[in-house]
Amino acid sequence: MNLITDEFVEKAARELARYSKVSSKKNKNSKAKKELTDNYDTINSIYKKLLNSYTSGHDVIPASEWLLDNFYVIEEHAKELKKELKGKSYYNLPVMAEGKYKGYTRIYGIAQEIVKSQDGTNEEDLKELFLKNYENEQALYMREIWTLLIAIRIALIDKIAAISKKMYSTYLEWEKAIKWIKDYDEKIDLKLSISDMNVNSSFIEHLAFILRRSGKKGLIILNRIDSYIEKYGLSVDKVSHIEHARQAELKISIGN
Repeated sequence: MNLITDEFVEKAARELARYSKVSSKKNKNSKAKKELTDNYDTINSIYKKLLNSYTSGHDVIPASEWLLDNFYVIEEHAKELKKELKGKSYYNLPVMAEGKYKGYTRIYGIAQEIVKSQDGTNEEDLKELFLKNYENEQALYMREIWTLLIAIRIALIDKIAAISKKMYSTYLEWEKAIKWIKDYDEKIDLKLSISDMNVNSSFIEHLAFILRRSGKKGLIILNRIDSYIEKYGLSVDKVSHIEHARQAELKISIGN
């Protein structure tokens, strides 16, 4: 994972400010509320599926441990934020007129970029640095600064939803790996859904993980897989290493 530098934060703040033309339209919270609701629903749905998998005795995706342990906290924050968005403090804030945050409040866009710049870590110095550099380009209203923490909490739930989707994608690949092993027939030519442009590391790594625990027969199948993907310039060990690094990054990111 890349370390976030002050220079990175300063640049992100200045670039956002330069493209933060404000609309004359009034904010009605509709975009932020919909975003929050959609993200919470996504997290809730994935949490239930991963919990069911875990309670059924399946292996746990490393990053999902945090979600399984902390979902109740996300649930409480989502309920609180929905109440906050019904209040007057988030109404009539300046709205972005262009760019990727068009239609959202300016403070929502700032919160999103702060969370991305910090990778979710709660570092006050970096928040202050971001705001200072933003306001060097474009001044904020005090009422916007007062609602920054609300916007950051919304942005953090957005971040957790994005990571949850990646975890669920991994879960689906693990399920495919389990099914592939159940359907495996040594008398039939080995077939894997990979190509030069499509090698799913989650699928290959989990195949290897299961087969290594399956005795001599499993190792024979694993050797066949290794020979199969060798023509793509890969090996099971190399793909597994890539996947382990990806999973470690997800675990650190959601834990922050």
